[in-house]
Amino acid sequence: MPHPDSDVGEPVRLDVPSPAGAAQVGARADHPAQVPQPLGAPRPGEYWAHKLHKPDRYGFNWDTNVCNSPAPDRIDGFDFSLACIRHDFGYHNSKDLYGEDGFRNSLTGPSPKARVDGVFLQDLTEACETPSRPRVHTTAEREACHRIAGSYYSAVVLSRG
Repeated sequence: MPHPDSDVGEPVRLDVPSPAGAAQVGARADHPAQVPQPLGAPRPGEYWAHKLHKPDRYGFNWDTNVCNSPAPDRIDGFDFSLACIRHDFGYHNSKDLYGEDGFRNSLTGPSPKARVDGVFLQDLTEACETPSRPRVHTTAEREACHRIAGSYYSAVVLSRG
């Protein structure tokens, strides 16, 4: 439950499964606030609360450079900026939580880095499939977007982060 003085929602935890009936990743949304939130990712409202210099009661690290150069934030009308912001959030805060070695390694399943990178791919895919305004992309444009998203994902998987 949010603090009474805060308009920021509860954080999404990395280790908690989605409640039954929760929206699934990949579901369509007409507004960014309706986009389903993968585990371990900040909600758009939390990011904008930070940008408005509202206190962060959890002490999250919100530093971001959006998409790293030379990867642009937007390509041919597809916007990857929220995916990149959420990826930076996941990297910074997972490293703070697990340490550098714990971030890259796990004895019990996918590493925190692999989980954050997986959410990044989901977010990139959502950016390719979400109808953009004012025009709708063609199938060929969406396929090209998916190839670019795959390149972004491959770059972070191979990186030392």
